[in-house]
Amino acid sequence: MNFQDMTVGVVLHFPQEKAVNEIQERVLPFLKDLPPIMTSILKLDVVIGVGNYTDSIKEVPRLVDLARDSIRFRSLNSKSALSQASDIFVASAVAPDPFPSTLEKNIIALVRRGDDAAAIQLTLQFIQELSKKWDHFHLVQNGMMLLLAHIQEAVLQSGRNPFNEEENPFIQLYEIKEPHELFIWFSEHVITRFASMMQQPQKEQEQDYRRIVTEVMEMIDKNYTNNEISLESCAEASNILPYALSKSFKAVTGVNFIDYLTDVRMRKAQELLVSSDMKVNEIAIVVGYHPSYFNRIFKRLVGVPPGEYRSRHE
Repeated sequence: MNFQDMTVGVVLHFPQEKAVNEIQERVLPFLKDLPPIMTSILKLDVVIGVGNYTDSIKEVPRLVDLARDSIRFRSLNSKSALSQASDIFVASAVAPDPFPSTLEKNIIALVRRGDDAAAIQLTLQFIQELSKKWDHFHLVQNGMMLLLAHIQEAVLQSGRNPFNEEENPFIQLYEIKEPHELFIWFSEHVITRFASMMQQPQKEQEQDYRRIVTEVMEMIDKNYTNNEISLESCAEASNILPYALSKSFKAVTGVNFIDYLTDVRMRKAQELLVSSDMKVNEIAIVVGYHPSYFNRIFKRLVGVPPGEYRSRHE
């Protein structure tokens, strides 16, 4: 079976009368000798995962997955290129040492300053510490995912957008199978990328946000009739996070997004009440409100109901 991820699977069939220990004595020595032979041919490191035995064909898919998991969960300190599924649960039951939080904080601080070179050096040290404390690769991966999430959080708090709709770094990180590949990928796709993002001058960033807010205000002026317009929809259209748009909108205009949208709608409603023969319910729909809600919010903000406002300005 070719899994199309540089791994292949083989299901071995033996006569039912064969004892398990007899099969092990025949198969395991052969499998232990196989990785160096394949490595010399393929010029790649080879690891073999061995699943469990079954006399039920229905169990084969599950046991194949278990054999594949045994490779991912193998001990980083093991010198054997053979990983057995029966071993993978032993380490999972052992509580790992404390997470290297001091190193993590220093990495995040360096990323915030845009110092990718120093952050990359500490990232290598971070992976080495995880590998010492947590003997199995899947635990090291989990530690790196936690670091990734905290770096993204720091970038987000700065008002920048750390997310990419086209790529999911957590999936990419999970698909990595070797510690050295983990360091290379993390250095390039996380540290360098986010450190570069954080190097953008504050003044330049403020100018970008001011431009975006201006575009959003124009968007509201043109689309206020759409009752589905929202902070989230405008943020998505402007490729900015809602949190960042909300913060920037208030900084630039002095009012929050929903208050600005409501003010635009109220001014247009007042204009239509005075200059047109449209019914109040029709005006409500035109300015993006349900009629019953429009009457309540108009009275609350203007001081009188829409009908009374019209009669006063006739």
